[in-house]
Amino acid sequence: MQLSKIIHGCLYAAVAFSTVVIACPDYDELPFYKALNESNLSQDELMKRWYTVIASDGPSFNPTTWPDSTLPYCFEDDNSRTQLAHIIESAWNVWQASGVNYRIDMGEYNDCPDPVNGAVPRGAKYMLVRAQNNGKMVTTVGTQIYSSGMGALMRFDPSPAIGMRDPVANMVHEIGHAWGFFHEQQRPSFWKYGEYAEAKGDKNQIKFVCENMSDYDIVDGRLDGTIDDACHSYGKAKDLGFSALEFMPMPLPFSAQLDDGDYDWKSVMLYASPIGGAVRNGAPANVYTRASDGKVIAYNKTPSQRDVSRFNAMYSEKAPYPNPCLINQGCSPKKAVFMNAKAKCKNVGKD
Repeated sequence: MQLSKIIHGCLYAAVAFSTVVIACPDYDELPFYKALNESNLSQDELMKRWYTVIASDGPSFNPTTWPDSTLPYCFEDDNSRTQLAHIIESAWNVWQASGVNYRIDMGEYNDCPDPVNGAVPRGAKYMLVRAQNNGKMVTTVGTQIYSSGMGALMRFDPSPAIGMRDPVANMVHEIGHAWGFFHEQQRPSFWKYGEYAEAKGDKNQIKFVCENMSDYDIVDGRLDGTIDDACHSYGKAKDLGFSALEFMPMPLPFSAQLDDGDYDWKSVMLYASPIGGAVRNGAPANVYTRASDGKVIAYNKTPSQRDVSRFNAMYSEKAPYPNPCLINQGCSPKKAVFMNAKAKCKNVGKD
């Protein structure tokens, strides 16, 4: 509990370019936080589980890793910046504190285009960040070669009443998608072949209770119990707009995964048992339990060591630093403002 207070006190403390700066420690000064994710697993064991885009050193027409180990983003409008700037910065701090190499970085793009009709357009060189209030969070996985007017997009509702009931934790998960991670529970080997469409496993890793989904009424009366109905097929669930699609196995030709070893039950990319569940008696119902022992999987609010190990393996440690692409690094006219705010943050209370 004390650790939680310290972390959240820092997470919500400072927003770059704000005129009010509150003191908060650097995450390098919180080694006990990183220790939460320590493991006795060997490096080989840590690398056994992942489901991500295929890393690439050059442009690709399929989803892949960001060039130069750098993820630049632009806010769609002032409202998006106001609502999400501190959340996205805090969530990235969590990834860094968990062990992501310091040369791998994300931040506001140094060359965001001017707004068109009040909104910054999507673009191929950055991820557009959009605030919304519809209870949904959707993020493009990785980056790729885009046609004109298109580009990576994060749509994020900062409500504390959805997902993990914690906006920063929800953003940690979405940032995983942005860098190239798919859902752990959607790997085909996670589900039993013959029981779920596109499944390739020899058994189910979870016991999925479809009728506990919050929007089950969409498919109620339209199920036939086969692998092709919306409770067993990603494609059918997607066609009907049923949220179970976020659980169903989803084979992708442009993904990379390893299938030996245990599944990563601590991955921040694994949905917790209550996510997506209908609210009953004031709490969301569990939509699944672990098949092997009936365990309810709690919210994973920070990256696991396997998440971090795969992250560092996907991206080069030779990324440019300082990085001229981001406004908090390199030769940017906004860098002085950023560094001044950072200095004030560190010096508060020293006078």
